[in-house]
Amino acid sequence: MKIDLKKYEEKKQWELLQLKICERDDWTCVNCGQSDCYLYIHFKIFEPNKKPWEYPEDSLVSLCEDCFAEERKLLGIALNCLSEAARSKFLAVQIDSIASSLFSMKLPDDSEVVGEAISFWLRTPKLVEFMIEIYSRKLEADERNRADASRA
Repeated sequence: MKIDLKKYEEKKQWELLQLKICERDDWTCVNCGQSDCYLYIHFKIFEPNKKPWEYPEDSLVSLCEDCFAEERKLLGIALNCLSEAARSKFLAVQIDSIASSLFSMKLPDDSEVVGEAISFWLRTPKLVEFMIEIYSRKLEADERNRADASRA
């Protein structure tokens, strides 16, 4: 039987990166703080032709099974809401500028566009509901973590 050394090396690279990310995150879900569970590596950004170990480490996080599943579910909803809101108000070039700014965490030259985008999205009921739901879940997770820490 012939062993494919390239696939073996690639698998090894991915496993080493997974270990590194879990160690960096202290073997804890970065969302809810759970540590006695299997951790999934979540890609905050995804590029179709990139191999997993080619991503910058700061774009990868450790999530428990529940948070990983919830993230995947909510990401689709959030992207649809943002897309719907953006397409109804802005030109593609403006949306691209806003997305680039958010990605790099720098404001574009046209700060009026960013202000208008944020203002518009906050007037979009579906998006506001989504943001409230996310914030409520975060508060609940923080409260659980505090309760767990006080019991320990």
